[in-house]
Amino acid sequence: MGNSTKEELMREIMTGLLESANQTEAAKNYAMPAEAEIARKAGYSDVQKFLLSPTETTLELNLSKSGRMAVHRLIDYQMSYNKVRHSSVGAGRSRYLVLTKCDAESPSDVRIKKERKEKHMELLVKFNTYQKFILTLPPKGTKLGLILKTNKTLGNMTEIVDVVENSPLMNLIPKDVCIVSLKAGAIGFVQPRSMKDTVESFGKVQAAASKQLEMIVAPNGTTSA
Repeated sequence: MGNSTKEELMREIMTGLLESANQTEAAKNYAMPAEAEIARKAGYSDVQKFLLSPTETTLELNLSKSGRMAVHRLIDYQMSYNKVRHSSVGAGRSRYLVLTKCDAESPSDVRIKKERKEKHMELLVKFNTYQKFILTLPPKGTKLGLILKTNKTLGNMTEIVDVVENSPLMNLIPKDVCIVSLKAGAIGFVQPRSMKDTVESFGKVQAAASKQLEMIVAPNGTTSA
């Protein structure tokens, strides 16, 4: 295989990987306001809060037998069919009720998607399309000294515009890059969807016992390999 053919093949591989890793799935909103209002009127604040959440898909309730039956009736008779599933788990006093939003992805599906995304990121780092940095963040309350902005061209990724001179991360990470993913014990593997998500992830790592953070970034002009 000639050099030009190899280079062309490599470009195609990297382009495919980049498109796959940068694929921005619309954040599915699992909020159920109509059903939450029914729960509110019935006096079930925990169920109401769960149904209003755009991200929570399961809820465990430690209730008495009569309490579980009351929630069963609430879901079966007052809410639309196939909106919320309920099942009791355990036995005796340890028995509890599990509520699941019917259109939610299973935890295994979510885990598989995350693992696939993480592998894509590692391949893009290997091909030098993305860069990976392993950092130790300062304790909670210490400013990171990063100037951030939302890069709308790259799907609202958080862009590191600059690292201020007295930042504890000075000379450890570059500027003019977009944060593609973050990984740490406190947050798992995440792809921040907004600057708010990014800042919250930083805060969780700073507050955790282990402050090691793996950050994968892309040049702010990366749209294809």
